Amino acid sequence: MALVSTGAVLMSALSSHPLPQAQSSERARAFRVTPILPEAAPKSKPRPRAPLLAGRYAIDRYLDKGGTSKVYIGWDRVTEQEVVIKILTDEAARCSVLRGHFLIGSRAALAVHHQNVVKTLAVRDPTPGTPYMVMELLRGELMADLLSRKAKLGVRASLLIALQVAEGLAAMHAAGIVHCDIKPDNLFLTSAAGNAKRLKLLDFGLAEVSGQGVKTEVHAVRGTAQYMAPEQVLGDPVDARTDIYALGAVMFRMLTGQLPFDLKLSATLLRHQLFSPTPPPSWLCDELDPSIDAMVMKAMRKNPANRYGSARELVKDLELVLDGRAPRSSFELGAPERYTPQSALGERAAAMLGRG
Repeated sequence: MALVSTGAVLMSALSSHPLPQAQSSERARAFRVTPILPEAAPKSKPRPRAPLLAGRYAIDRYLDKGGTSKVYIGWDRVTEQEVVIKILTDEAARCSVLRGHFLIGSRAALAVHHQNVVKTLAVRDPTPGTPYMVMELLRGELMADLLSRKAKLGVRASLLIALQVAEGLAAMHAAGIVHCDIKPDNLFLTSAAGNAKRLKLLDFGLAEVSGQGVKTEVHAVRGTAQYMAPEQVLGDPVDARTDIYALGAVMFRMLTGQLPFDLKLSATLLRHQLFSPTPPPSWLCDELDPSIDAMVMKAMRKNPANRYGSARELVKDLELVLDGRAPRSSFELGAPERYTPQSALGERAAAMLGRG
């Protein structure tokens, strides 16, 4: 995981230098949960002498590596099922910030039991030793891979996926967790009974948990800039509405094949996230009904108070539209909306970008 100071982000962007990006494909892998295999991959019991964790989980084979963790396929000797074992690297384990975020996010995930959230089975912090978590193994594909092939999805397919994301977020928020990194790379489509696709939210590595936190000496910004709400861009406090903004951006991407502000990380992108109203998706996709514009644009209002107040509210509107009815929410185009920073540092950062 990358913890990026707001000052470093803004100064780097304004001077057109590359950032130490939390959102780049390489750095985002730092806390990327990768509990996935191709759908046809067969189950296989581990080697007889495979090392055991907690006397129960046998490490079978290496799967993936991120900036702060290694991921393995393992075998649960109690359930006799394949699992994913994600182990913090020794270097990351020695860093109190990285270790703390790993444990807080992983332990919070244990409390979430929902069909649209990847299941965390165990979290261990051995002393001495390196923290690790055990998750269910999924088979299917990432939403990002699907969108790389199809560019955009049909209207109904997009709304059905958004409904599942919102349902998963509602469960997370009820447990006091804000995901903070909703994007296609963290949405997974897995095969369910009858070949139906079920979406699951992945990766709690950037999550904020109510009443818990890791102290740092910097004003930290974590996430993926193209999906960040204004409060997240400035490092202000986040809540459930921050995830709703990101889901609105995902909906825009699925429906139109583009992001609302389809730019690489730069001062221009950050200014758009802070100051520019979200364009109606129908500008890029003529067949979209005004009710869909209303949902996406309400989810992406700059002022959190004007967004959906909860993921459950968005669920209700999605269900109404899928049923052929009008959503309860409306969106009136008007003067561009501005986000009001919640801290002195956020005010300075917004002022810097506004002068750009």
